[in-house]
Amino acid sequence: MKRLLGCFLIIISIIGVVLITGTAFLNFADLNPYREKIEKMATKAMGRQLRINGPIDINLFPSPEVILNEVALANAPWGSEPTMVSVGHVDAAISLLSLFSDMIIIKQVHLNDVIVLLEKNDRQLGNWVIGSIDQSGKSEEKHAGSQKHSKQATTGSTSDVLGWSESSGLFG
Repeated sequence: MKRLLGCFLIIISIIGVVLITGTAFLNFADLNPYREKIEKMATKAMGRQLRINGPIDINLFPSPEVILNEVALANAPWGSEPTMVSVGHVDAAISLLSLFSDMIIIKQVHLNDVIVLLEKNDRQLGNWVIGSIDQSGKSEEKHAGSQKHSKQATTGSTSDVLGWSESSGLFG
């Protein structure tokens, strides 16, 4: 019985050391080398180019959180401006258990210094329609007949639950 208890304590100690080492690595790791991969995945998922121009950080406590700075999402090809959304600072809280599944669940998103450009083309298609309809538009429609509305906010947040599935590449 003592031998079984000793093995159990050794296994628990090894798991604890691995968790502490992993946590320390993630807290001190430089995530900026992964910027290009993150941008490519997001661009593929949305069908629009996403750029992260500022630092990328991760907080693990009290819950996992990804922090992005100076993020820009491209406008529709027919849009009047190249950028549809510009965000100075993004905090996205992630469900811990979802990190071990196919779908990552984003529990909460906080946005600061947000600028959003909303417009429609001649076919009344809004630039906010992302990923589900062909956004290419005809070259002669690129700047013709777009109705433009701009919204700027200093802070904002949403607590809607969004999920990202790596296998399907969709938010849901």
